[in-house]
Parts: sequence; structure tokens; C-alpha cells
Amino acid sequence: MSDEKKPDVTEEVKPKEVDTESRIKELMAEVEKLKKAQSNASADAANHKRSAEEWKEKYRATLDEAKRKEEERAEADEALRSELTALKAEKRIATYTSKFLECGYDPQTAASMAMSLPEGISDDFFEKHKSFIESTKQNAITNAINNQSSMSVGEPPSSAKKEDELDANLRRWFNGY
Repeated sequence: MSDEKKPDVTEEVKPKEVDTESRIKELMAEVEKLKKAQSNASADAANHKRSAEEWKEKYRATLDEAKRKEEERAEADEALRSELTALKAEKRIATYTSKFLECGYDPQTAASMAMSLPEGISDDFFEKHKSFIESTKQNAITNAINNQSSMSVGEPPSSAKKEDELDANLRRWFNGY
């Protein structure tokens, strides 16, 4: 019986072995397909990576160009600002110089004072300064008149005495004395 059972078992085992072998072949074919798919995916990934690197380089080049243009624009703006500042300073100095000239300063002093003044001085400053200078001049004239030596209290000169003195002075002059 045992012999009889063996052949039965071998017959049963044979189909299973055939099924297993065919299953192994199928799985091996599937593994080969997956390896090819993985290889293709790796190649595609490498191509995409290369393409991404190329785009990245192109982007960086445009970015560098954009930065360069931005820097050039910033430099041009700075040059314009400095030129505008210089022109404003020239105008301020010229305006202040003319105001100081109106106050009575000589041109050199007016120019040096105009350069030393900061921006933003109003016309009111120059009006007050001019009125101060004029009042100082008027006070100086008044003080000079008030401080003159007074005349002697003697008798006032009459017209006859004046004529005699004038004649005497003329005679001395003609005579060479």
C-alpha cells in the first residue's frame, strides 16, 4: 500500500511542481519587467534631473541679469539723487548769497556765509538780519553825531566877521603864506 500511495503522491506532486516552476518563471518574468521599468524610471529621473538643472541654470542666468539690471538702475538712481542734491545746494548757495548781498555784505563774505548756512533758512531770517544791520548802522550814525565835540560857547560869528575872515584867508593864499 505504501507503494501504491507513493505513485499517487508523486503524481500529485508533479502537477504542483509544474505549477511552481511555471509560477517561478512568471515571477522571474515579472521581476525582469520590474527591473526594466526601474531602469527606465531611473533613466527618466536622470533626464528630468538634467532638464531641471538646465532650467535652474537658465533661471540663475536670468536672475543674475535681473540683479545686474537692478544694481545698474540703483546706481543710476543714486547718481541722479547726488546730482539733484548738488544742484539744490548750488541753488541754495546762490539764493543765500544774493540775500546777503541785499543786506550789504561784500560778495566774498556773502558767498562764504551762504555756504556755511544750512538748508531751510527762510526769507524771514534775511529780513530780520537786514533790519538788524540797518538799525545797527543807524545807531552808529546817531552815536557818531552825538559824540562829536561840541562847539565853543563863544559869540556866534556874524556875517561881517565871516566875510573879513574869508578875505583874509584868500589874501594869505594868494600871497603864498
